[in-house]
Amino acid sequence: MAIILNLESTICNDAVIFPLSINSSNVKIHGGIYSKKDFHEYFNHLRATRTERLHSITDLTYFDKQLNSHDSDSSIETLSGQSLYCGVLFNHFGHFMSESIHRMWPLRDTKFDHYLFCPFPNEKLANFQIAMFEYMGIPLDRIQLVSSPVRPESLVVPRQASLLGLGCAISSDYIDFLSSIENKFYRVYQSTRDYPEKIYVTRSNNIHTGGYAGESYIEKVLGREGFYIFSPENYSLHEQLAFYRNAELIVFSQGSAIHGLEPLGYLKAKIFVLSRNPGSLANFIPLINARCLSKYAFFDQISVLHPLQWSELKKVPKWTSNLAIVNLDQLIDFVIDNQISELNTFSQDEFWLYEAMDISRYLLNININLTPDLFFSYFIKFRDDILRLSKNPYLQNLKQK
Repeated sequence: MAIILNLESTICNDAVIFPLSINSSNVKIHGGIYSKKDFHEYFNHLRATRTERLHSITDLTYFDKQLNSHDSDSSIETLSGQSLYCGVLFNHFGHFMSESIHRMWPLRDTKFDHYLFCPFPNEKLANFQIAMFEYMGIPLDRIQLVSSPVRPESLVVPRQASLLGLGCAISSDYIDFLSSIENKFYRVYQSTRDYPEKIYVTRSNNIHTGGYAGESYIEKVLGREGFYIFSPENYSLHEQLAFYRNAELIVFSQGSAIHGLEPLGYLKAKIFVLSRNPGSLANFIPLINARCLSKYAFFDQISVLHPLQWSELKKVPKWTSNLAIVNLDQLIDFVIDNQISELNTFSQDEFWLYEAMDISRYLLNININLTPDLFFSYFIKFRDDILRLSKNPYLQNLKQK
């Protein structure tokens, strides 16, 4: 049974917040809250995983190294009044939306003197982050990016109300809070746009960072059959949210854009996700399940090709930038059975042409960071995966006789 992330918090009057060290990354955080009296679990930055329901990525040993130089240092800035600890400020859009905005729910009852974030070293606020704080109703002059140790006079540390990963359920109280924020913002938001009822959220222009081959054709067919082909990176955050909240049907190509739903409350749209990496697809279940008032479903009948990049952070092949081959017959059944589209203009031969073209686009545009020997080894696996898995005649003709 999933853990329900109820809205709970603790107050700390003796905390020091340390900035993140240069060694911090998306998989290990060196910095955050320290209290010599009591270390509360909410001080951690948590994620949910399949093997460990709650998993902290905060390095607690880091504080031991800082205490000798800072704990008795009277020069540490003291923040008067009441502060809200908002957590780690991730600079990647998907991580920011899924991990950096979910401690702000005490806004429902209280206005704070300081809103404290721990950014990665030398990072400044991006436009989408500023837009999010405007959406939440937080005055920008009260946001403080912790770049040196600070002592809040009184610090409210909320539980993360939503976690990246599978295994924890988002509470209805939190979705109610997000709905109130959403409704308040859009009551005064000015737009002259007529928002479409059906949206396909594409990754086609970013296929070199991961996707499924043939997407450029799928979006062409759906566009002919009434869908608005939506590239969220071309719109402000406020417009992105407006598209989603007004839609009746949303189809996502799996990627960070799905995290654009994170600030929203209940959604009237039917939501479907076309996978490029089934291993990470389940991470989106709590996000969508908590908000979707209608039907949602995931298409995962795909085959993942061997990646052509290396993750310097994790020291493994970079599967998050993989390309996938879809099971075309099952994709067609999924689209028709879920009444997404009747696919009246679909051509299998055209799909195969576009699938081959997308593989070419991937190869021509991917940022290859492998040594020559490793690239050759990975490319052979990539090629053999295609020849083994694909029924596409334009690709099968490449087989050696």
